[in-house]
Amino acid sequence: MKWVWTTLAVAIFGTAVIGQQPQVTKEASEKWAATQNSIGNTLKEQAASVEGPEAARLFGEAAAAYRRALSVLTRDSRPEDWATTQHDLGYVLQEQGMRANVLDAARLLGDAVAAYKQALEIRTREQLPLHWAMTQNDLGNALQAQGVRAEASEAKRLLAEAAAAYNAALLVFTREFMPRQWAMTQHNLGSALNEQGTRTDGPEGLKLLSEAVAAYRQSLLVRTREQMPQAWAITQNNLANALQAQGTRADKPESLRLLDEALTAYRQSLLVFTREKTPRLWAMTKHNVGSALQEQGARANGTEAQRLFGEAVAAYREALLVWTRQQLPQQWAMAQNNLARAYFNLKDWTEAAECYRSMLADDSFDARFKVPIAALEIATLIALNRSAEVASKLTSLIELLEKQPPDFKVRWDFANFQHDISQDPQFTAKREWLLQLFGAFSGENRDAIIKKLQSAPFKN
Repeated sequence: MKWVWTTLAVAIFGTAVIGQQPQVTKEASEKWAATQNSIGNTLKEQAASVEGPEAARLFGEAAAAYRRALSVLTRDSRPEDWATTQHDLGYVLQEQGMRANVLDAARLLGDAVAAYKQALEIRTREQLPLHWAMTQNDLGNALQAQGVRAEASEAKRLLAEAAAAYNAALLVFTREFMPRQWAMTQHNLGSALNEQGTRTDGPEGLKLLSEAVAAYRQSLLVRTREQMPQAWAITQNNLANALQAQGTRADKPESLRLLDEALTAYRQSLLVFTREKTPRLWAMTKHNVGSALQEQGARANGTEAQRLFGEAVAAYREALLVWTRQQLPQQWAMAQNNLARAYFNLKDWTEAAECYRSMLADDSFDARFKVPIAALEIATLIALNRSAEVASKLTSLIELLEKQPPDFKVRWDFANFQHDISQDPQFTAKREWLLQLFGAFSGENRDAIIKKLQSAPFKN
């Protein structure tokens, strides 16, 4: 019934606003602006109940309605209404940005940040503390979304600003007086700190990851399985991500303890996330379980390592029951790539090669993904004693690179694969050449990479 009502509401409001803003009295203009706000709110509610392109379209229409309202509402004449509309505009722009391609996302998220900052000119901590705190939290979300899409120092700057905004919100959202908002903001703070930590090396990175773990644990004091099962499971998953990031940097036995804690937290979230009720969240968590098992396997030996890698394969395969190439191509590719790496660790070269082949056969992926996958496929062909195919694969790889813009770079970290190649006797005959192949991708740009590849031709 709600969907029918909200759709009807847009139709009713729409009959009153066909054409341009009426040039009539101030009272009529303000009523028109209020109607535009109502349309924006209704469209925002509709967008929250759907997914994909339809959600993006509805959020876009909501943004247009809010902008029309702001053509009448001014900071001077109706300051609180103006600030509320600026906040709402920021929210829908942010949601649009989260669903957009790279270029549009940068623009939309930037506009969202600007709208939230406009709202904060009126929504001050002194005058409107609760509204101020909510806008600070949402500003943090927009800055974090910008940060995860940015690179290097820009990403760190944006994520630090996001953390600062969340900490500002926590000056008002306290556990005693507003426990749910406090827990939500602690969760968001944990995410920003985790993103900062994963982009920061050395002791500073470990400090940020430790702070992320602490923020998630704070959130779980309120987000309990009994009271808020869905939110509890999401925070458990994110806590596990931060613990896993800590574990991959630590030395044994600390790394094993942290990875074990991560697996426990992932499995806690699977008490709520089921394939039947929440298939995408279930698949995401299954994938993350596979990742933690794989990290454990890399730190184990003999049959224990084989067991852990085998369990990682099983977890990735479960995730792929939901993360299909047709429905969720980006997630499918991520799981396929990690599955191939697990097979690589198990020395199941046939299965690894099949994973890489299936990814390369998909035309929807661009060169940033296909170039490193093509290099990994070459390694598996050598392991399978199919070196006769390598020269043509290398030629195709160089041709693909030649089609890319001059500033093209490969941003993958091949350290794990290079370590495996340097240790595994299967690569003895071609080890030096393979290490040169992967080393070539540290070139500064397209031409540097091609030059390095051409300087080491493959000899069968």
